Amino acid sequence: LTRRDYSRLYLTELANGTLRTMYQQRGYWRAEFREPIAALGTAPNTCDGVSVTLRVVEGAPYMWDRAEWRGVSAITTKELDAALGLKPGDVADVTKMETGLRQVRGAYRHLGYMQQRSTMTPRPDDATRRLVLDVTVEEGPQFRLGELTIAGMSDQDTDALRKQWTLKAGDIYDDSYIQQFRKENGTKTRRLTLEPAIDGARKVIDLKIVAAARQ
Repeated sequence: LTRRDYSRLYLTELANGTLRTMYQQRGYWRAEFREPIAALGTAPNTCDGVSVTLRVVEGAPYMWDRAEWRGVSAITTKELDAALGLKPGDVADVTKMETGLRQVRGAYRHLGYMQQRSTMTPRPDDATRRLVLDVTVEEGPQFRLGELTIAGMSDQDTDALRKQWTLKAGDIYDDSYIQQFRKENGTKTRRLTLEPAIDGARKVIDLKIVAAARQ
């Protein structure tokens, strides 16, 4: 912020956004920032600037307690807890929670739930200094593989790539397998991209694998 025009609004938004997140990464879920105090600089022979004091009430740190899951049926809560990756007594780190929910999403996509969504609501308990995370999940439909198309390669290379492919039409659309296949079958000169086409009515995904030369 130095050597930039002073903005009280910007500084307030910074405190309540980035700086508050930094506290939540350390488990300080009750941290609150007061209005910034600005004072004009008075040093002689210099351009007047603004000195700003940011006042924060940190509160106490919270430890992780548990997640409470709502709307789940395709995966057990025990499996979801394992995918989330947090253990009782860990620091209630917001970044780890967000990372854990991405891992939960990956677990769903492994089972063909490509439209799964989740929202989290942290619930810090002031009496126990523990945090419970309410997670509401929208699983969406389970998709299966439809038609596989490979483009951008010679017939010989296309046949070779198809022999490596093990998912069949009608199998559960396993996104983790597909992503790993893309990584393993790219080369120094060839990049593979995926173009999935979702058919919500039939609950299938037609997949096109496109090969392109690396730049």
